[in-house]
Amino acid sequence: MKIRKIFLIILTILLITSGSYAQDRRTLDTKIADLISQFPAGSTADLEKLMNEMLILGPEGWTGVCSQIQPPGSGDDTQQRFAVESFSRYLSSTKSEDARQEWEKVCITFVAAAGDNTVRDFFIKQLQLVGSDKTAEAMKRYISDMTSCSSAITALGDIAGPADQLELIKLIAVTENGSQINNLQSALINAANQENDPEERSSIILEAIVDITEKEKFIPVLAKTGGTKALAFVLDMFENGDQKMREVIFNALISWRDNSASTALFEICASGNKSYEGPAFNGYMRQVSTAPVSDEQKLLLYRKIMPYAFSADRKNQILTRIGKLKIYPAFFFVARYLDDDETSAAAAKAAMYIALPSVSSGKGMEGDIVREILYKVLDKLSGPEAEYDKEMLSKYIASMPDGEGFVKIFNGFDLTGWQGLVENPVVRARMKPEELARKQAEADKKLALNWSVKDECIIFSGEGDNLCSVKEYGNFELLVDWKISKGGDSGIYLRGSPQVQIWDIQRTDSGVEIGSGGLYNNEKNISNPLKVADNPAGEWNSFRILMIGEKVSVWLNGELVVDDVTMENYWDRSIPIFPKGPVELQAHGTDLAFRDIYIREIPERI
Repeated sequence: MKIRKIFLIILTILLITSGSYAQDRRTLDTKIADLISQFPAGSTADLEKLMNEMLILGPEGWTGVCSQIQPPGSGDDTQQRFAVESFSRYLSSTKSEDARQEWEKVCITFVAAAGDNTVRDFFIKQLQLVGSDKTAEAMKRYISDMTSCSSAITALGDIAGPADQLELIKLIAVTENGSQINNLQSALINAANQENDPEERSSIILEAIVDITEKEKFIPVLAKTGGTKALAFVLDMFENGDQKMREVIFNALISWRDNSASTALFEICASGNKSYEGPAFNGYMRQVSTAPVSDEQKLLLYRKIMPYAFSADRKNQILTRIGKLKIYPAFFFVARYLDDDETSAAAAKAAMYIALPSVSSGKGMEGDIVREILYKVLDKLSGPEAEYDKEMLSKYIASMPDGEGFVKIFNGFDLTGWQGLVENPVVRARMKPEELARKQAEADKKLALNWSVKDECIIFSGEGDNLCSVKEYGNFELLVDWKISKGGDSGIYLRGSPQVQIWDIQRTDSGVEIGSGGLYNNEKNISNPLKVADNPAGEWNSFRILMIGEKVSVWLNGELVVDDVTMENYWDRSIPIFPKGPVELQAHGTDLAFRDIYIREIPERI
């Protein structure tokens, strides 16, 4: 009897369980059918509601929805596809990581189980939205299946990670289909660029392709992963490769991920190669315009390419780009092109844009030179908006405050306003006027042997003493470009005292790796610059120096390198720096050049 009762109890339990399961199954099927019938959603709110209902269904319900996806011509599964695609997009943009992982498993299962390639492709596309490294691994088996290959490769493009690079490289090496190579390259780019260190993004690729014959397949990849080593590798291939390789590499250079290839493009442009010169110029301009560098640095780069702007169109392109740089050196530079009929209109527009107040600062450019140039701009403006521009500019000119502003202290033609160095401020102060005049005449005679003007630049031959401004200055803002030769050393003396440092940072002595711009002779106060902002020896650099009282700030190529630091009196450390003195360009035994020297005197604070 006891055994019979036990059997009855078990049978009862089984019947109840079976009935409950059937009821649950009918309930789940009903839920799925009801949910699918509501797709596509009529509004964002409706979609959110449906997605929450999908989440509640769980993996078993999701499997039920996915099982209703059919090959084309087998029935209408439009609503089911809406449901699946909507859920994939939803999980790709939410923080429901557990649900995303479960949905990924379901989709991988249906990719593997699909008997029809179009159905498989559909689920592969879902994995592009929600896939992880598990998907990347699962997709590899389909690369060899040409029917599903394209979809699998496309999916890899979105989900491949750094660990997949070697596999992708192997696939690229053996793939001949152009479209598939492009997709695999995109996948490799995506995988490599997940490396945080920009200099390491190309490392695995560079190591792996050493023994690969068709290296040209990987050049477009390196253009998007970038880095110093990748660029050096590509440039070496450009120099030593055949014509086909050079074409591939050149296209890579003009599409390089950042502006680091701009130097190579400049050199190609300057070489005069008729096949590459034009595209190299355009590529250089594009890279400079999008470079994440200061306005001062962009101006230097635009000026560098200007000698190779052989047509008026190119010159005007450069002037237009410079018109976006809201700095005085840019304004003074474009003004040079106002008198050329081919460039006057572009130069006028650029000068106007630079001078007018910016939205952010509300402050425009001021000073007598600015006013003089803007009057000339009024006569040169042309085009459909010329009358409006003239009216706006006239109002601005009328509102400009009085004040001399920046003045040229180097005229670009000769050394008027400059003289030779006589001793130092302390010794000069003790000289009688007659002695000082005699020694000054001697210094000026020597000056001509070592300092000269060429191509609107002050040139030093590497021998002799400093070049000094005749006028002495107290508080001021100084703008000056400088270029030093390899291994060079120089500086700019303020009020006759050394110095804002200039040197070739590639030297291996004297701690020059700290960069230029520091107050080198300070002993108690900060002497080193805040950062290295130098361009290499042989390239132009730009200083903006602000001196108020004994405090000095220096910007090198637009980067703040000295921030309101006391400049010590090198000649007599027991007293503050002299209240006035000349600007001196230091002679230190190496060739150097200076250009575009402007100074704005600042009145004493009351």
